[in-house]
Amino acid sequence: MKSYLITFVGERQQFNDGRLLPDTPQDNIYTVDANPDERYLGLETSDAPMQYLLQKASAVSERICIIAIVSKRVYTPNGDGISLYDTFRSNIERFAENLGLSDRFSASSDLVPVFYDFDTNGGGVDIADIHERTSRINNEIYRRIILDSPVAEKSALVDFTSGLRDISFLMLTIIQFLKFHDIRLDRVVYSNYWEKKIYSLMYVTGINELISAVNSFSLTGNVRQLKQLFDDDYMRGKFETDDNAELGEMKATLDAFDRFFGCVSINNVNDIDMHKAAIEKHMAKIRVFENSSNMYVSMFARLFEIIQRQFFLDGSQEISYPNLIRWCLNHDFVNQAISLYVEKMPEEYFKSPLIRSVFDPDKPQSGHLGYGKGIYGEGFYTGVMDNLFSRFNSKDGYMSDGRMMQLFSEAVGDFRDAFLINLKRTETSGGGIIAETVKQNLLKRMNLFIKQKTADGNSGALMAAAQRFDSFLKSHYDGDGLLRNTPRFYSCINSPLNKKVESFINAVSSQAHFQHFFVVHDEERYNEYRSIAKNTYLKKLKQISEFCQHADLDRQSVVRFGNLMKMYLYAKTVRNRINHAQDSALVDSNELETQKKVLDECAKGDFGLIAVDPEFSFESIRKMLLKGVDLPLP
Repeated sequence: MKSYLITFVGERQQFNDGRLLPDTPQDNIYTVDANPDERYLGLETSDAPMQYLLQKASAVSERICIIAIVSKRVYTPNGDGISLYDTFRSNIERFAENLGLSDRFSASSDLVPVFYDFDTNGGGVDIADIHERTSRINNEIYRRIILDSPVAEKSALVDFTSGLRDISFLMLTIIQFLKFHDIRLDRVVYSNYWEKKIYSLMYVTGINELISAVNSFSLTGNVRQLKQLFDDDYMRGKFETDDNAELGEMKATLDAFDRFFGCVSINNVNDIDMHKAAIEKHMAKIRVFENSSNMYVSMFARLFEIIQRQFFLDGSQEISYPNLIRWCLNHDFVNQAISLYVEKMPEEYFKSPLIRSVFDPDKPQSGHLGYGKGIYGEGFYTGVMDNLFSRFNSKDGYMSDGRMMQLFSEAVGDFRDAFLINLKRTETSGGGIIAETVKQNLLKRMNLFIKQKTADGNSGALMAAAQRFDSFLKSHYDGDGLLRNTPRFYSCINSPLNKKVESFINAVSSQAHFQHFFVVHDEERYNEYRSIAKNTYLKKLKQISEFCQHADLDRQSVVRFGNLMKMYLYAKTVRNRINHAQDSALVDSNELETQKKVLDECAKGDFGLIAVDPEFSFESIRKMLLKGVDLPLP
């Protein structure tokens, strides 16, 4: 260990050998916080603290160095050729000798002057500029302490007693500078001339540490500094503060914050609800600590208001997920914000009665076993989005391509089931398999099914599709019930079919592209649909656009609903893109391109929907998510 004593040489120096004799006047004896066992001879205010620091450094250090900040007035010799600095150096030599430190300290090599307001190399040229003075001191401190013995363990002991006011204030910065370089701060003291006492200023550094730790916590969520500060041994050893009941509560509070922000930092959204409830419980107690007997606990309780403002609490003790996402975005934790947005924002969405009327995640749903921990996220993405377009009536006879294809597929399936039952009856009765079964039953049954499933005025396009499908099947049977050559429709419809009637019906009813062709009946429109249908996000974005254009609901609610869904799909796409950014070799070659198409589609702002910035950059994502958490509920 190597210790560095830092002091400013004052302008009042006189000979002092440091020896306490029986006849030494009481007015020249300084004690440490009135402790009679720690007594030092002090003729000037800096004498006693330097002896005290030398003694404390000797207990732990193999080598001691003194950094003395010196002004020109102190360094300039008087008429006898002796300067105040010379007197200071002589006294230091005697102090070290009296304390038995001659083997660890030599004034000739271990006392280093740092010139404050002049330059000895230029013949004592004055330096008037305060910024240049400060820069020189910082550079010398760095060179003499940081660069000296780079592998050695180091500690610093600081005397605040002498010096100009600006230097005393600068000492605070020097202390922080040294701590940043992992140099341990062992002592900070000053001596009171009138009371003849040496006082520790470590409590002031403790306040600075507390403010720094609170700042780090509010900016990053990291409580490591606060936990170290409120550690029992650290409190007692560093700031000479005893434990109390509030300190135990404070440590429990910090542990709760540590677990919560640990979940945030690693995107552990599964456990975040539990830990959020815990910190909300602890936060409710913190204001009680304002009158704690422990100064640091009391100050933390008062500084906690800053942390509350960081989380937009505004007097409430509940941390909402929109505010937590804002906190992440305001502190550049974009990846964490995206995960929270995707997993937790749907909880906010389901506060809307309109959204719950579409799909209520808290009620048992037929067709699935529930979504587990992702009940809100999956409930919104699947339950709401998949049910919205089929459960709300449309106006003006409009029906989306997706909805028509879904209903047409169901109609084909209904016909297929009835046809196969009829086929089995024919076989059982010994009759032949004839194409007449198709000719007689298809259109009639499909028309009935479509009318039952659609609202009045919405079935025309489906009826036309059923007619086209009926004509196709009839024109491709011969009189014996065999399939004739199948034409090539679009490039994607190119599969040979078996000639048996049953195989043909099975094949036609199971191949979606046949059904889509009959519904859309337009090559360009069909190819566009197929491109969109390959990606669920693109498909849902198109549905959102159609919904905002045609839904027969309150216009404001429709737009708000659409914007929530659009921003949610944007967040999911961005998360996927980030997850794939580093492993593109393992991803389908078209997947990243498809994600780009989704972002480009999000950029469209038709029918009242917000236009999303498609640029895949840190700032654009941050900007859009901040806009997303502020979207009003429908």
